[in-house]
Amino acid sequence: MSYSSLQKLTLPLCLVFCLLCSCNNKAPLTEDNPLAGLASWNSSIARFTIILHQMKDEANAHFHKYKILKEIPQTCGVPQEEITDWVRVDDAFFSKHKDNLGLEIAVKAKEEVTHFVAPAGFNNIIGNFRYGHWGRDGKWQFQMCYKSLYESLNMLGRKVYFNEYKTFLSEYQGQKHYYGPTSENGIPKYGTNSGYRKRVVTGRVVDCQGKPLDRAWIRLLGVSEYDVMRDLDEFAYTKKSGVFKRFAPEEERFIVQAFGEGGVMSQRVLVEGKESIIQVGDLQLCGTPDSVYMPCPDNPILVDERDGKSYPTVLIGSQCWMAANLNIGVFIRSEDFGNPNSQQSYDDGIIDKYCLNNDSTLCDSLGALYEWLEAMDYDTLEGGRGICPIGWHIPTDAEWDIMINYLGGAKKATKVLELEGKGQFNLELELPPRNADGTFVKLDPDNAIWSSTSDGFDNAWHRDFFKEYPVVIRDYDSKFNGFCVRCVQDSK
Repeated sequence: MSYSSLQKLTLPLCLVFCLLCSCNNKAPLTEDNPLAGLASWNSSIARFTIILHQMKDEANAHFHKYKILKEIPQTCGVPQEEITDWVRVDDAFFSKHKDNLGLEIAVKAKEEVTHFVAPAGFNNIIGNFRYGHWGRDGKWQFQMCYKSLYESLNMLGRKVYFNEYKTFLSEYQGQKHYYGPTSENGIPKYGTNSGYRKRVVTGRVVDCQGKPLDRAWIRLLGVSEYDVMRDLDEFAYTKKSGVFKRFAPEEERFIVQAFGEGGVMSQRVLVEGKESIIQVGDLQLCGTPDSVYMPCPDNPILVDERDGKSYPTVLIGSQCWMAANLNIGVFIRSEDFGNPNSQQSYDDGIIDKYCLNNDSTLCDSLGALYEWLEAMDYDTLEGGRGICPIGWHIPTDAEWDIMINYLGGAKKATKVLELEGKGQFNLELELPPRNADGTFVKLDPDNAIWSSTSDGFDNAWHRDFFKEYPVVIRDYDSKFNGFCVRCVQDSK
């Protein structure tokens, strides 16, 4: 064969080889966001849905499998299914999607790819006989092609009805994961039952007579090896549901606790082990709200060695709080000098305190008031000891949030903490602040307590409590105000 003949044959072969290579030249799937690569691979498809099909841990690495539903004109709207091989993902991406098994996590419905997490079909007309479907647009195509081919052959799974869709949009989309209504055994009907997360916790919430309550809330708390607790899940319980069933946390140790109106809480049930069905029995809400909290087990009474005063304590979640306002230092009169920011406490090695209406006896019965810098002992480090006893500190803004969230949020927390002015926390609602101008004229809250978190040079964060408003208010104010101090025990 001549060189010219070989050249004529080689050129077409090279061209075919190059075309084949270019067809397989897919963008690599990155560990931090494999969805971008999958979307690129399917960019020529008009509509597709990517479902998180499976996940696993192996040799300290995380892996996903994805199911891709593709809608192409040739199939009249009936999706083609493709399941990928195992794809390695990094810790952050795995954690982000660990609750999304069986759900769509990327959708191309029009021209752009969106990443709302939802049951398959919510953001597209692409359905799936395993996960259900929702036809939101392309109504004619959906009714004439997809519905006639699948429903007539009884191959289509349960529908996502309109009221479920409205619930998803108003309460879940972009906020929290949605698994749809539960089946008869209490397991959500969408996804999540593919082997990675099988454990279910089940039980009832009952009153003092053992009858199911009309309504309550249940909280799941993770417990670390150092007995530090953190919120994992919270959900409503109704009498209609009878026995609650919820996917259990991945943690081997966690606490199940019920709470109801007025802050009444059940005893905690500690779960240990990896049983697939965890039965906690009846969580009984019985007793008055002020009887459900206990003093800190290792420190029920705090004795301040500096002056011998003693303070009760209360355990709220994993935090040990003083259950009375701090009262230490030397009483000084608060004077109105006509200055809106009247500082009368100074860094002189002496703890200065104000007493309501300049009546020193009220410090003994209600507690003292302090300017922020005085309370911090002139050390502005967040979480510092301040003027608290050794082993205790001024709570940070974040620590206030932890406590309030543990009690069910700002509205529920105020019912527990106030309880008509008393209760295990002994919150005083007859101790309004000393104003920054030096007066005691009541302007706003009935009680305010400092945090150790500054907001700029002039202000600091605190929590306000009111008789007339059943909510804890987070606010910041001038550091020259005189507010109460509650100390929190240092973490061990």
